[in-house]
Amino acid sequence: EAVPMLLEIAEDPYKRHANEAIHLLGCIAQQASLPMLIKALHDDNDYTRAMAMIGLHKAIVKGRGPREFWSGLYPSLVPLVDRRNDANCDLAPLLIAIIEPEAGTRLLREKFCTRSNQRLGDTLKALRTRKVAVPIPELDRLIMDLSHDGADYPWCYAFAELLPLLASNDHPQARQLSLRSLDHADEWIRRGAADAQYILEGMDNPLEVISRLEGLKGYESLTESQKTVSNVMGLVNQEREGGLEEYLAYSSRSQINDLKESLIRIGAPRLAEILSLTLTKAFGAVGPAELTGSFDERMQHFEKEQMESLVAFDGEYAKSPEPIEALVVKYALRHPADFRREPDLGK
Repeated sequence: EAVPMLLEIAEDPYKRHANEAIHLLGCIAQQASLPMLIKALHDDNDYTRAMAMIGLHKAIVKGRGPREFWSGLYPSLVPLVDRRNDANCDLAPLLIAIIEPEAGTRLLREKFCTRSNQRLGDTLKALRTRKVAVPIPELDRLIMDLSHDGADYPWCYAFAELLPLLASNDHPQARQLSLRSLDHADEWIRRGAADAQYILEGMDNPLEVISRLEGLKGYESLTESQKTVSNVMGLVNQEREGGLEEYLAYSSRSQINDLKESLIRIGAPRLAEILSLTLTKAFGAVGPAELTGSFDERMQHFEKEQMESLVAFDGEYAKSPEPIEALVVKYALRHPADFRREPDLGK
């Protein structure tokens, strides 16, 4: 009963709420909304197209929509596979692969797995997500196409998606290429190389395993290697977002107290020592271990010198000769048993 009202809103010429209505129409996935959704997918506005695809993806995950609805929608998705989208929506290849598992994935492989597709990374991601078997000769061609300038955008993203695709298809060069790329200058490629290594070792993504375990049993239930990866990757992620100050504000006391030893375990003693000196400058001779109250509240009353010590650590982290991300991945790979999904946790 919501569809007629949403269709009316979606026709709003000023688009005040039209995109939200289009998103909901996609979520509902009824035949009556098909013409409006096709129109949205052909819209010149990136955000309008993205909202339609996001809604449609939610519907297809939930198993909504009759077969004729999806068959009618499919042709409008094909031109979006290689169309630039400033709304950064990468769902067109994935929707195609889900709607038409055989014909759609064959189309993606034969027409869009080329350098003429500026969004090649999204297509490779869809093939990997759907566990599509890609023949070795096709993978060889992609390696040749991307190996020369894989660090340049947008090919860095495509190469990052190619690495785990090689691993999941048992390509003979998968291990060598991914190992070599763990220390790559490009962040996307480092992540792709790590994912490839996890696949080759029969591991789940360590952070996903840790998140499930922490959610069920808490931080103290983790093994030493799980705590190590959790602590270091927590620092890595916060250094991308807001620096050591953010890490201290959002981490538990146990995580902060364990961080120095975690850095030493992965092979980053220099950064561990700089961290220790930083925490001493910020929190006094005892460091943070014996303090009471939240770090967030305590930092609100920091003197200028204390805050400057945290900022100085961020600078040392940025220029550290120790490749922290690569080191933590290699550490996780040395403890594969701790990063495999337990059957009861997958439910």
